[in-house]
Amino acid sequence: MNLAAALMLLATQTAEPDPDAVKSAAPSGAPGSIDALLDQIPMTEDAREAAVKSAYAAAQARRGALDGRWRLSAADGRVLYIFQLSDPGPIPDPRSSTPSVPVIEGAWRDPGHASGDGGSGFLSSVQRDGLGLTLHFEDHDHSRVVSLRQRGADDWTGTIQGEAAARAVVMTRF
Repeated sequence: MNLAAALMLLATQTAEPDPDAVKSAAPSGAPGSIDALLDQIPMTEDAREAAVKSAYAAAQARRGALDGRWRLSAADGRVLYIFQLSDPGPIPDPRSSTPSVPVIEGAWRDPGHASGDGGSGFLSSVQRDGLGLTLHFEDHDHSRVVSLRQRGADDWTGTIQGEAAARAVVMTRF
């Protein structure tokens, strides 16, 4: 069931008719939006808000466990990198660079560098293998490899390797 159909079903189940709120449907062939869809069905503002929240929650529930913002910290607690991961879970993601193959993608930022100073970029690859996670990226012409093991739902521990010796790190949800 697509998002529009789910919203229509939810709206018809929760809507309370309001004769003053009846609006005409968009002309045939006009591009639809969530607002246009919700305006077609008489409903209270509470029902409209519930429909949008329900659709958002359903979309989020389909995402993978790593989806979101993470911080990678050194053993002393200093934040080394911030990662934004897109984890489609087991379902192919049409926004992915390879929509037919669900892969984790992401970007990194070094909070110690100015925004225009090359302190951010895309992850080269993210590989998850059971309780292990490996992130590869290039930071200032140095290859970085972060190897992590899962300790809890939002807690990973491991090492970062690059130009210097491997260092102990912890990755937690931001």
